Amino acid sequence: MKFLPLALMGTAVLVAGANTPASAAPVTFHDRSAWTAATSDVSTITFEGIAPFGGFVPFTHGPSTIGDVTFSTDAETFMFVVDPAFGPAFYDWNSGAVLNVDFGTPNVLTSTLPPKITAVGFDVMTFDPYAATVNVTVDDGGVASFNVPTLDFPIRRFFGIITESPITSIEIAGATLGVNIDNYSFGKAGVVPPPHIPEPTALLLLGFGLMRVRTRISGRRK
Repeated sequence: MKFLPLALMGTAVLVAGANTPASAAPVTFHDRSAWTAATSDVSTITFEGIAPFGGFVPFTHGPSTIGDVTFSTDAETFMFVVDPAFGPAFYDWNSGAVLNVDFGTPNVLTSTLPPKITAVGFDVMTFDPYAATVNVTVDDGGVASFNVPTLDFPIRRFFGIITESPITSIEIAGATLGVNIDNYSFGKAGVVPPPHIPEPTALLLLGFGLMRVRTRISGRRK
């Protein structure tokens, strides 16, 4: 059996590690500004201009396309865009109109994304009761689920995610009587700088350094 000299072994390990691709896990956010800083080419659906003042527009179960995203619900859940003046205690979260899903057990909203989207973020709120937990399921080729606790009225909870693979759909499910969504943003994960790979000269110097260490250790043992 042949053994690599210690100096060359150190170099081989460094090169092998530098050439091994790493698959990044999805990264989640609860702060919109941090999510925005990590993304690019972002579009945001605010749901404004759809419902009249003090009223609402029903979309039944969908599918309904709003701003390049298709929203749909299951057979038991109804979907509305609601102006906050229609019922301030349920729909006025200090951000204008909301997309509301209601009457389901649980309420389930599915959003289907356009191609090549790797970043999604939105505000999510609940009522009856307030501050309930919703489940967010993200499909980017694999499926990941997250329990997201919402906040008490009238504070919005932000949930954002960036992934390595394109996101095809996101499902939001809540056991409460009403779930509201607003400021639905989507785009691309920001460019992450590649890992630093030492120059060949640096690797060679490191190899010589390891060889000197081995020589010193051998000399002390004699």
